[in-house]
Amino acid sequence: FFLILALGWFVTYAYSNDWIGPMGIVSLSLIAGLGIMVFGHLQIPKREDPGKVLIVTGGVMLLITLGAAWNIWGLFGENAVFAMSLLVILAMAVMSVVHKSQSIAYITLIGGAITPSIVGLYDPVGLLAYMFLLNIGVLIVVTMRGWRGLILASLIITGMYSTVFYEVSQNTIWLFMALFFGLFLTAVVSAIIHSKKARLSDLIVSGINGLLFLAWAFEFVPEEWLSIILSLVALVLAGTGFLILKQTKISMPFYIHAALAVFFIGLATAAELEGEALVIAYALEALFLTVLTKKVAEDKKITEYVSFTHLLPATMALGSFANYYGADVISRELFSISLVIAVFVAMYLMLRKDEKTGIPKVHLTAAFVFFLGLIWVFITNLS
Repeated sequence: FFLILALGWFVTYAYSNDWIGPMGIVSLSLIAGLGIMVFGHLQIPKREDPGKVLIVTGGVMLLITLGAAWNIWGLFGENAVFAMSLLVILAMAVMSVVHKSQSIAYITLIGGAITPSIVGLYDPVGLLAYMFLLNIGVLIVVTMRGWRGLILASLIITGMYSTVFYEVSQNTIWLFMALFFGLFLTAVVSAIIHSKKARLSDLIVSGINGLLFLAWAFEFVPEEWLSIILSLVALVLAGTGFLILKQTKISMPFYIHAALAVFFIGLATAAELEGEALVIAYALEALFLTVLTKKVAEDKKITEYVSFTHLLPATMALGSFANYYGADVISRELFSISLVIAVFVAMYLMLRKDEKTGIPKVHLTAAFVFFLGLIWVFITNLS
């Protein structure tokens, strides 16, 4: 700290007395920053914590100097400054891997994220391409050292940079939506399968990645394409969740992926249908998901959890029952109510007590509450 303070005082004094010009200031600062980084690199084997501090200090000093060289004095040129900044980031990343330092890796990621602002890179497409390459670099470090928390940090930074989507064309938005979503999905799935463990950061990344894509879809995908895109992504999420379950026998990632897939399918259906048609579609989807889960997962508990999706169309059917009064005897309301009841019966028969399993009490309780709701609506309309 005192060395940097002394250098700063000397450079300021020399510049104010015309001893050195802008190029001299930049040159001295670059040499000093590089020297501090190298000194820290050599000190880590002997004094680990001071060595890490020196590496970070030298790297930050280099980035600030390069930013000042271009933004204040216009030296080197934008492309040259940006290239030199990337070399600094690369050097810090290599040192984090060599010295097995997560702290340096996180600071390097933050430095890489703010480098475009330091240099003054404002091209929207260039920023998105840079973030994609930065994410790939992060995943390479994660592959080498297993620091999966970096994936979460990188995803958060990517979400912040996605505001650039408002400044590019629709085709470019779609391209980077797919690239970012696919990259983080692949990273999490491969990390879980490779390690046979699911960490909390993996589960958070899975959830944020899905919800972030959903936000992008509702903001940037035209209405006529929305249901198709959401359905395709739902299939991808369901497939990757099932892959994790089969390869690792870990259920929690499957639950998260399955929940996201069901959520996406529900929103895709809502984007296309409304009223009684939506109730009917939701009931059939809930039955299909329950049957599919029973066949694929072969786990009664998981099947019971999935069967709870029928509560949504069941709740909506209460409104259909209220609207049934005054309608024709044979109507869409009657059909939707009958279908919801039929699905309840089908799910009960599928999950009923046998010699290996018990009665799904929670599901039966939900059905009982639904029928109480029907009775309440009937009495309310009679009065």
